[in-house]
Amino acid sequence: MRSGLAALIGRPGVGKSALLNRLVGEKISIVTPVPLTTRGPVRGVQSAPESQVVWVDTPAFHRPRHRLGERMVAQARGAAGGADVVVVVADAGAGITADDGPALTGAGESGHAVILVMNKSDRVDPAARGGVARAAAAETAMTEVISVSAASGDGVDDLRRAVIGHLAEGPEFFPPGVVTDLSEPVRIAELVREQAFLLTRQEIPHALAVEVDEITPREGSEVIYVRAVVHVDREAQRKILIGAGGKMLKRMGQTARPAIETLLGARIYLDLWVKVTARWYDREELLARLYPD
Repeated sequence: MRSGLAALIGRPGVGKSALLNRLVGEKISIVTPVPLTTRGPVRGVQSAPESQVVWVDTPAFHRPRHRLGERMVAQARGAAGGADVVVVVADAGAGITADDGPALTGAGESGHAVILVMNKSDRVDPAARGGVARAAAAETAMTEVISVSAASGDGVDDLRRAVIGHLAEGPEFFPPGVVTDLSEPVRIAELVREQAFLLTRQEIPHALAVEVDEITPREGSEVIYVRAVVHVDREAQRKILIGAGGKMLKRMGQTARPAIETLLGARIYLDLWVKVTARWYDREELLARLYPD
């Protein structure tokens, strides 16, 4: 049995979360078109008869503008330092850019084996993929460069085999069947946040966070009551999220509910509240609760 941790790091928008989900075979990390969607480490477990890889999706390397951003970058660096293998994810269509520099530097400073992954290879002409990988290897001096597509699954098995090749013999971290160590409240909060991002796009996303404060089976019923608070920075944002006559908030609940019911394996009553928590992204106590290490 070989086992270990593989940290997925990179700049915003390279598809780390989609890659994690593809590797694990289940939606663990939320995926949206909004940059910096991932705000804390998300661990997904991929088990096989002779190996277990714990993939760690991390917040993107970026220039932080508040305490949340600083925490995100610190968590990404921490994940790289604590992993057995560091997987730097880049965009095959864009090639290696200056924005990939911090992740590449962080990987090099980790002291661990490093693999460069050129994701979104499905967007590159098949005849050109080899050239993209060779160019990336030459530019970064990486000896292991793998082209993958989180969307189609191409190259994902190659990545898994490469990572396992760097792992030492050891026991499993998690029992068979476990796919993540995220708690139910955190996973539910993420599913609500995902729909909030998708529905509001550029208007609200970076100004909101979601916290689940109650999950209670209703007595005499098969329905589970779930209460979640959506934190925003200003009153104007609260009004947008609620919408005229509460329509936006209702739609958010309707679109988030199916995935939460699948997660809990039961019908739910989702009770969403929007609260103005000024500068929540600079409140360390709240951030530690929302996005634990």
